[in-house]
Amino acid sequence: MEPRARTEPGKKPTRNLFESAAFAGNFDTWESALKTAGLTDMLKDKGPYTVFAPTDKAFKALPKGKLDMLLKNKQELAELLRHHIVSGKVMSKDVKSGEFKALDGSNVWIQKTASGIKIENANVVDEEIDSSNGVIHAIDKVLEVGR
Repeated sequence: MEPRARTEPGKKPTRNLFESAAFAGNFDTWESALKTAGLTDMLKDKGPYTVFAPTDKAFKALPKGKLDMLLKNKQELAELLRHHIVSGKVMSKDVKSGEFKALDGSNVWIQKTASGIKIENANVVDEEIDSSNGVIHAIDKVLEVGR
């Protein structure tokens, strides 16, 4: 499924992070996982947050049974999802290489290169989605907690 249109340039976004992910059309698994982990309210509050959201394709690439196992363990799932979120709103043009504290309390390494943005072993694969309380960057892999 092709992602739906983003916020028009020059217009202030009206959707929060959770609504933006749902509307985009390529984060159904992320959205479902957030609901299961009880994190939807966090992504609806004022933030701001920068979310590195794995696409549905990234979740499908997990080892067989891993997603089902995570969906059955709410605490581990919530920790994994928080590992994909940092405080503050960082647009692509403002990303600087370095280590950042994720909401799960661990550090994530973000690198800006000539070919794009990497977070740990994942690549940012789609244009950012500006939201009223932050920004979403689509990534091609699910990050591992404790790397």
